[in-house]
Amino acid sequence: MSINCSPAVRPTPIVNITSLSIGDSAEVVSVSGSTDFVNRLADLGLNPGMLIRVVRVAPGGSPYLVKVRDFYLTLRREDARRVEVRCP
Repeated sequence: MSINCSPAVRPTPIVNITSLSIGDSAEVVSVSGSTDFVNRLADLGLNPGMLIRVVRVAPGGSPYLVKVRDFYLTLRREDARRVEVRCP
């Protein structure tokens, strides 16, 4: 399922990064997983309230290249599923 996060369409459901399309921006709602995983992403700046943008998805659906602030973060599909987002 792909969610369109363009300004004309503002869905309110909370989804994970894997539901976004290339070019979509969204606000991070939560990150789930082990304490080490959550802390690692927090150290990298992927925190609730942060805006992200999906830049690229590799063939086969993994990994995801996500822009966070002024840097790029690569997430495996299983990790991208742990990051819940919503359109801003």
